[in-house]
Amino acid sequence: MNNFDYKKYLAEGGIESKLEIRGSVLTKEDRKAIASMVIEESYQGITLTEAKTNESLKEDIAENIKFYNAVKQMILEDLKKQGRPLHEAAGALGIILKLLGGIKDAWTATAVGKDITAWLRSRMSSFAGSVGKKVDNLFTSDQVNPGTDVKKVVSILADWFQSGLNWLVKTFSYKGIAKLFAMIRYKKLKPSEEQIKCMVPAAKKTVSAIYAILVIAFIAKIAVFAAPIIVAGGLPALQAATLGVIAKAGIWGGAKLVAGKAFSTFSAMKKAQDAAKYAKQAKAGISDGVGEALEGFDAAWNTCALV
Repeated sequence: MNNFDYKKYLAEGGIESKLEIRGSVLTKEDRKAIASMVIEESYQGITLTEAKTNESLKEDIAENIKFYNAVKQMILEDLKKQGRPLHEAAGALGIILKLLGGIKDAWTATAVGKDITAWLRSRMSSFAGSVGKKVDNLFTSDQVNPGTDVKKVVSILADWFQSGLNWLVKTFSYKGIAKLFAMIRYKKLKPSEEQIKCMVPAAKKTVSAIYAILVIAFIAKIAVFAAPIIVAGGLPALQAATLGVIAKAGIWGGAKLVAGKAFSTFSAMKKAQDAAKYAKQAKAGISDGVGEALEGFDAAWNTCALV
C-alpha cells in the first residue's frame, strides 16, 4: 500500500466531487490522510485502477470525510475557547484518526452495544505507536553517563514526564472524547449535551487507557536512558521517584500498579548493553495495562439507554 498514489486517485478517481462539503474545514492534506486511512484499513491490496471504479470505496471515503470534517470543526471550536493556536488542529485530527479509524467500522463495532471493549482495545493497539513516538520525543538525550547523580536523573525524568502529561491532558480531555463517542454512538455530527454527558464514563476510561500507554512507554524508555544508573543499583530510587510523579498526576488510580509491573522487568538487568531487551519487555505490558484501564468499558458505554 505504500506505493498507492493517493494524489492521483483523488484527482482521477471521480472522488473529488464527493469530498466537497459546504463550509469544509479540511485541508487537502487532511483529505489525503483520511483517504489513506480508509484504504489502508479496509481496502488493503487494491490497485489504483481498481480503486477508480470502486463505488463502495468512494462512498466510504466520503462518509469519513463528512464525519472527520465535523470532528475538526469541534477541535477548532475547542482551540478557540482555550485561546490556543488553530494550527494545532491538524496534529490533533491526525491523532484522532489513529484512535478511531474508519467511522463505518466504529459504527459496526458499537451498533449492538456488546463487547465494545474489544473494538477500542484493537484501536489502542495501533494507537500505542503514536503515543510511543511522542514519548521518544520527550527524551532529548539517549543515555546518562555512568556516575551521574540519581537525584539529577530523577529531576530530568520528572520534567520530561510532566511534558508528556501536559500533552496528554491538552490533547485528550475526557470531555472531548465524550463528544467523539456521542457522535459515534448516536450517529450525529452534533450530538446533544445530554448525549455527550452519557458518554463521559466511557471517555474517562479511555483517557485512563491512553495514560497507561504513556506511563508504560515512558518507563520502557527509562530502561535505556538510565541503564548505567540501574545496573549500578539506582533502580529503587528511580522507581520510587517516578511512581510518585505518576501517582500525583491522579489520572487513573491503577497507573501506579501498572508502572510498578513495568519497572519490575528491570530488576534482572546486569549490563547496560542489555537495556533495549528490558525496554522491550516493559513495553510488552501495554496491552495488559490498557485492559486494566478499560475494565467495565462496555457498561460505561451503555450508561444511558440508546433511544
